[in-house]
Amino acid sequence: MFTRIKSSLYNVQAWASSAQGKRWLAYLRRLFVTGLILFLFYRLTQLGWREVLEALPSNPLFYLFFLGIYFTLPVTESLIYGYLWKVNPLKVFPVSFRKRVYNREVLGYSGEVYLYLWAHRILGLNKRKAFKDIRDNTIISSIISTMVAAGLLAAFLLTGQIHLPFAWDNQHQLYAIGGGFLITGIIVLLIRYRHLFFGLSRKQTMVLTGLHFMRLLLVNTFQIAEWHVVLPAVPLSIWFTFLSTLIILNRIPFLPSRDLIFLGTSMELSEWMQLSTTSVAGMLLVATVLDKTLNAVLFTLLSFLDRKKGVEPSEELPQESEASLVES
Repeated sequence: MFTRIKSSLYNVQAWASSAQGKRWLAYLRRLFVTGLILFLFYRLTQLGWREVLEALPSNPLFYLFFLGIYFTLPVTESLIYGYLWKVNPLKVFPVSFRKRVYNREVLGYSGEVYLYLWAHRILGLNKRKAFKDIRDNTIISSIISTMVAAGLLAAFLLTGQIHLPFAWDNQHQLYAIGGGFLITGIIVLLIRYRHLFFGLSRKQTMVLTGLHFMRLLLVNTFQIAEWHVVLPAVPLSIWFTFLSTLIILNRIPFLPSRDLIFLGTSMELSEWMQLSTTSVAGMLLVATVLDKTLNAVLFTLLSFLDRKKGVEPSEELPQESEASLVES
């Protein structure tokens, strides 16, 4: 039985890596995103476009917190790779930003491929070192993200700060505690035997861990604040529920268009929680549109500047082109 499953997974992986598999996966991804957009268009039409547009945020703090969320990741990664590769973080920032766009709008981890090519071709970094540093940073980021996500979810659940569609009884608490111990055990083992997984020194690992922890703390704080300034009368427990949903979506690998999925999910949540769905939809819609607009504008500008300088490793980028970035 195990051999059959392993063989089937190998065949699926081989097909996904083939030219035909990549084309079909690209078609399926576009079909999924198109269906999602049509569903959101239908739901927003049900609410009334005029009502949604009238509910768009007018508080300038909303846009300030949005920019904080938007730039926290590229700023943090600029500091990280500037530290690891001993270069000015300002030189890494445009690349960190483009990495974010590739991962969000093209395909998960395509940004890491772009960064690897850039580090080797533009910085002249050894391929092995570039690969190991990016790999190690990705692993540390995933571990810290999982820890923070699990910690926040556990805290919200155990203190009753989030609203659930089912009764939170002792059995569910045991599941949550057991899951927490399991995650903690895995992390302890990774730290204990980190030399088997990481090429970074203990000091470098601690620096990267601290930076990623601060990044997540800032992003989650900005996110709650962004929603709260628009609808201050809504209890924080409601926003903790929304944040928990967002955390879970962000932990699902290779999920396309998370922002659109979160928009649709939040509209359903707001109805269930008897919130103003138009206000929630307007708030999240403007954040989604701003995110994609900034992605397109800044990505195009940086691409133009890189090509003008002759430092664009475009011929070696993942098969998804900049045209497909604009399409998404």
